Amino acid sequence: MKISACLIVKNEEKYLDRCLNSIYKYVDEIIVTDTGSTDSTIKIAKKYTNNIYNFEWINDFSLARNFCETQAIGDYILWIDADEYFDKENISRLKNNLKNISNSVLFIHIFIINLVSGKYYNTEEKLRIVKNNNWSKWIWKTHEIIDYYSNNQSTTMTLSDISFYHTYTPKWKKWYDINSYIELFDKDKNNSNLALDIIKYYIYEKEFHLINNIINNIGYIHPLFIRKFTNFLEIFNNLGLKKEKYNLELLLKKSLIINKNIYKQNENLRY
Repeated sequence: MKISACLIVKNEEKYLDRCLNSIYKYVDEIIVTDTGSTDSTIKIAKKYTNNIYNFEWINDFSLARNFCETQAIGDYILWIDADEYFDKENISRLKNNLKNISNSVLFIHIFIINLVSGKYYNTEEKLRIVKNNNWSKWIWKTHEIIDYYSNNQSTTMTLSDISFYHTYTPKWKKWYDINSYIELFDKDKNNSNLALDIIKYYIYEKEFHLINNIINNIGYIHPLFIRKFTNFLEIFNNLGLKKEKYNLELLLKKSLIINKNIYKQNENLRY
């Protein structure tokens, strides 16, 4: 069983050496897709791998990741970003776990520990390991995710004893620059991940009057996000946001119909 580590990078000289040094002894190959670095990123990458590919950046993270994935020959792909890294205990434990993994497992979640200024911020469960079977694909231009919904969910598992680190730098006082998120959403209105964060921001900042601007412009909610959006119904109810609750209910119903049609059409993609 071979492991391919895949990265897309651009001007990551600050972090890349730490990232690759933490994994190179434990994976069978490292695939680096560079999207236009002008610093020493490629020079650093060459210390660890010859599998370095150039990909013209066209403002689409999913396209870059999907290209990177096609270069991998390992049985499983470990997705990692340049500002992330493993400690020896966790990467060693991951390698041992994958040796004994059932062949039916296609998608594996592990835990990311976010650090802000070197201090613990939070822990999140992330899908970062996929079987290299040409089935899975990344979707959305930004805040991209691996679309694995239509596959049998019994092929998905979580390794609760595996974690890695992310040196996280918030772009504003709590989460992000909301104006840039709205700009990205305007270009990618089916991106449930972006829409979710924007609504969370409006709730946190008590800018309730702006919530419908997002709900009414979402094309549909991806099935992996249906439950998260459903949680807003109770929040809206508690806040007395009747119109927002009503509009979200309509959007959820529309999304269920759209998703059923989309994944029925793509049943042939199942592994």
